[in-house]
Amino acid sequence: MAVVHGKDSYFQLEDSAGTTLRNLTTYLTDITLTWEQDEAQTTTKGQTPETYVQGHTRAMIDLVGRYDSTVTTGPDVILSGLVGDTGTCGFEFGPEGSGVGKVKYSGECFLTGYEIGSPLADIVGFTANLRITGAVVRGTF
Repeated sequence: MAVVHGKDSYFQLEDSAGTTLRNLTTYLTDITLTWEQDEAQTTTKGQTPETYVQGHTRAMIDLVGRYDSTVTTGPDVILSGLVGDTGTCGFEFGPEGSGVGKVKYSGECFLTGYEIGSPLADIVGFTANLRITGAVVRGTF
């Protein structure tokens, strides 16, 4: 069993121009890729155990990180540029890092939420929610 430390994770997201993948890794403290599957109940009267069929699948990415407004590379510039954007943007996520042969998840997504938090006794941070549209491709770097 391979054990991997989260500090090595890697994440890139296309900017609003849709031409350049921007590396957000050094700003992120948490990256979560989630898959969910719909289910439809098929149970009929007289059945004791419930029965189901599988429906659509969906995937999301949640990002948590440190706020930075550096022009072209900071997460605030990239994420705020995607607010209200009607197009999709590409992403690449490497849970083990981006070294040759490491697992890479990639696809197209759009921003569904962006929040900046400014607590009194802590540093400014952000959360972002991305909805993946289409398939998540599992490959390697």
